[in-house]
Amino acid sequence: MTRDDPTNAAIVAEAIRDMWDFYLIARTLPQERDADTEGKFKLMLRGATSAAKDDLSTPRDLQFESLVGAVFAMADIPTRPAPPDLGFTLGGQEWGAAVKRVRSGNQLAKRTTEARLQLEEENLHGVIVVNVDAFLEGVPASGAPGEVGRAFEAGVARLLRLLPDLAKQRSLLGIVAMGRVVGWEFDGDKPRLLHPWLFKASAFAEDRAARGVVDELFQLLQQRAGARMDESLRELERSLTG
Repeated sequence: MTRDDPTNAAIVAEAIRDMWDFYLIARTLPQERDADTEGKFKLMLRGATSAAKDDLSTPRDLQFESLVGAVFAMADIPTRPAPPDLGFTLGGQEWGAAVKRVRSGNQLAKRTTEARLQLEEENLHGVIVVNVDAFLEGVPASGAPGEVGRAFEAGVARLLRLLPDLAKQRSLLGIVAMGRVVGWEFDGDKPRLLHPWLFKASAFAEDRAARGVVDELFQLLQQRAGARMDESLRELERSLTG
């Protein structure tokens, strides 16, 4: 691994990211799973390991959905697979999460509307969780929090412009944008991969009780889950380096 071979660096980075995703998922996976959940995991694993040139969007979508479930679990939020994608309990109530992996800016309005309609079909209030990896080119993998935060918000500006209309939808408590940036450090004894997860949470609920639930959810995701994800990353790095 050298800074002069970006193609190889990108391949290795993608492999390590997948390893970390599956590591987090495996750590939080419930021991008892129904047939539908088992089928999803089998499809996800085949997609992640297959060398075929098929469209891997479905396995990747399932991978992100499972990763979001792992992040909720690491935040100590009781979570389970349930329509539209995940169900979770907070504040003594049941809520839904519609999880969307978006690969282009043109899909954002369509996919967030689809997520809202899925919640309404289940008669649920809840949140949309959007993967925004596709919009984070140029966001640094390290640096001052303010600098990274500004670059992240610039990358997801198109999503942020949708928030006023989404906030009018009574089924939505808020939206969480989740994305990961990747960068290599070559200044030490050996190359080191940086791939932090970045969160941008926006609350919509006007009702005071619902707003309290939303604020608690976002705080747990950003603080408790974030700390445990960092700890898990260090564990994985130790296992890889022996």
